[in-house]
Amino acid sequence: MSTNIPISTVNTLRIWTNTAHIPSGHKPVILLHPFLGFVDTGGIDSGRFDYYYKHADKCFSLVPSPEEADLLVCPIDYTYEQCKNIAPFYNDLAGKLNKPFLLFFINDSFCPIFYENAIILRTSLNKKKQRPNEFSIPGWSKDHLIDDLNKGINFVRPKRTIPSIGYCGYGKNTIQSMKDALIRIQGRLIGAEDIFTPHAFRWTFLSSLQRTSGIDCHFIIRKHFWGAGGNMNVTRSEFIENLKNNDYAFATRGRGNYSYRLYEIISCGRIPLFVNTDAVLPYDWLIDYRKLFVWVDPDQHNTVGVILKTFHANCTDEMFILRQREMRNLYENWLSPYGFFKNLWRLLAFKHPQA
Repeated sequence: MSTNIPISTVNTLRIWTNTAHIPSGHKPVILLHPFLGFVDTGGIDSGRFDYYYKHADKCFSLVPSPEEADLLVCPIDYTYEQCKNIAPFYNDLAGKLNKPFLLFFINDSFCPIFYENAIILRTSLNKKKQRPNEFSIPGWSKDHLIDDLNKGINFVRPKRTIPSIGYCGYGKNTIQSMKDALIRIQGRLIGAEDIFTPHAFRWTFLSSLQRTSGIDCHFIIRKHFWGAGGNMNVTRSEFIENLKNNDYAFATRGRGNYSYRLYEIISCGRIPLFVNTDAVLPYDWLIDYRKLFVWVDPDQHNTVGVILKTFHANCTDEMFILRQREMRNLYENWLSPYGFFKNLWRLLAFKHPQA
């Protein structure tokens, strides 16, 4: 299986950036933090990059001149307006030196980005519209399993006859449903192609699962995004326990075409029931996500429960345990901050099918 590919053992990538391009009061992109003395406080997710910070020198070395580098790095995210002013500098310099530059765009937006010498790492992508130099980057939160692992707690669940699936998050409510309906109507009136209402879409699948006999659905439906209005520590704890205490966890896109929750599910060693909305996933030319996940297409909302039960029934006890370990290995070796950056050298050599 593709996840058995060993983590990179090649030499570190030599990177260069110009720190003068970091505006006052801004932090650079995460990749550069340990080399420039920055730390992500992260609020409730504080500590999510600690392992990468400690081992960043196994991934990259910061060199004093662009001529010495394998890769130039635009130091701030494309979300910021200031980045629009400095990205052309990196694009031109990369062209002159015949080497790529790295551009981050951690955002829900689908806006096109045209820099021919860039490797663009962005969260929100559509597979059909993906450009040859665009790649997916995970969304990162704190590693919810690391404390358990350090204590020697076994995260693997034995297989049970009836599968259980968890979801804890923003769900259907009357006001949001009315807003979604208005958004869809407005979209049709103006002829928009990409009007998407994630709350209604998500609820279509969740309610279908609830109607399916032979599945234990443990859904905690929030009335507000991130459980706003309540105690965030309690809300977060309930979310984590919901992940750990179920065999499977539901994941699909939000406003952007990516799921932050998906990477939290994988980090906990749980098997995602993933609704694919033309998604681009990290290193998807090396990792066969369809074989690892319970993979569901958007038009399968009426049969999602049957798909889950069939997947579960086809797993032997040993296969079920192995799949959970594969999820955790996938996170550690490929999708954690360290795992993702340790494999970044692969992007330099990869030839996109559309190229």
